[in-house]
Amino acid sequence: MDFRRFFRVPVGVSAVISWADPNGLLQRKKAVARDMSAKGVFLYTDSPPPLGSAVTLEILLPLLRNAASSLRVKAEARVVRIQPPDEEQEEPVSGFAVITDRFTLQEQGDDLPQ
Repeated sequence: MDFRRFFRVPVGVSAVISWADPNGLLQRKKAVARDMSAKGVFLYTDSPPPLGSAVTLEILLPLLRNAASSLRVKAEARVVRIQPPDEEQEEPVSGFAVITDRFTLQEQGDDLPQ
């Protein structure tokens, strides 16, 4: 299946990714979601999860006009591509793409790190 057939929306919002490392320890990193589609997300972070990793995403959406609280997208996903950092950038960061079959939209709770 070609996942790029889905319309991508540029978002540039904060995200938290978590996954189990090879030793079974939970890793949790802050990231920035560059864009989203119905099937996946591209994120930037200082150290991405390994290719093929199962990850949990929590993406913080900005407060919408007339909304009582912010929303977050939660998803179970799999890392399908890693983009190495561009060494010519002042602060190089890695990027990675994930695919998912389902997103859930929730009100932001206190359990999500800022």
